[in-house]
Amino acid sequence: MVTAVNNAFSENTWYSALDINNGLKKIYTDFGLSIDGRGIASKITLYFDAKVDNKENKKGWMLNKKIN
Repeated sequence: MVTAVNNAFSENTWYSALDINNGLKKIYTDFGLSIDGRGIASKITLYFDAKVDNKENKKGWMLNKKIN
């Protein structure tokens, strides 16, 4: 699953919270894991050194280095 997340998102890149939610929901579903849709974007911190970074009134995250 770590590989799937690492392939779906790139280091040193900003993503909207919606993009992260959608990407992680798909990966979790593909692996047969149940999810509670609330706050799933914050789970990106399990895979990346990530910080909340809102841009132009959009909620988002800046993904820095991958956590292996």
